[in-house]
Amino acid sequence: MSLPHDCSAERIHRLHSWYEASVMSCQLTPAVERLWFDFCKAGYNGHQMKRVILYLQDQLRQKNPKRNEGCLTLSALLSPDSAGVLRFAVDLGLAERRLRPATRLAPLPEGEAPAAPLPHAGEDAAAGRPASTRTAPTAKQLLERKAEWDRVKAELGRAVAVDQSPLDARSRANPEAPNLITQ
Repeated sequence: MSLPHDCSAERIHRLHSWYEASVMSCQLTPAVERLWFDFCKAGYNGHQMKRVILYLQDQLRQKNPKRNEGCLTLSALLSPDSAGVLRFAVDLGLAERRLRPATRLAPLPEGEAPAAPLPHAGEDAAAGRPASTRTAPTAKQLLERKAEWDRVKAELGRAVAVDQSPLDARSRANPEAPNLITQ
């Protein structure tokens, strides 16, 4: 049985082989090994990966899917977005709420630990420890961070748009030029 933070080369190779058999072929390069290492180090496991892949496949089968097949690539699943949030963590939270049981994927490699429940905000459910000792944030926390980041980006975008209007730029370049709008 794998420990939650088992980042061994054997585990990475088993997970990658399972991914290739179940989802798509992908060469195991050092960059891909690093993605798997970060995945394991964050405390995620194969059962959670299976849930996310089944959820994404279900989303892709919908009449008007909001995602494309690229969402199943390892780089899309395991790389952080511009805000540093793992898309995998967000998809895991969605999958936990929406996915109905299915058995369309190959069995996980032997030794993968069963999926642990997501801890409650503020504590590590398994050990009753404060959340600050955990390595992986919950999906809810990641969604809150992303919402805050989007809010800040929107505010910054409005500030930049106001400061860089063409009239402001012209008046700063030539303060003696007549301002036709106010005259």
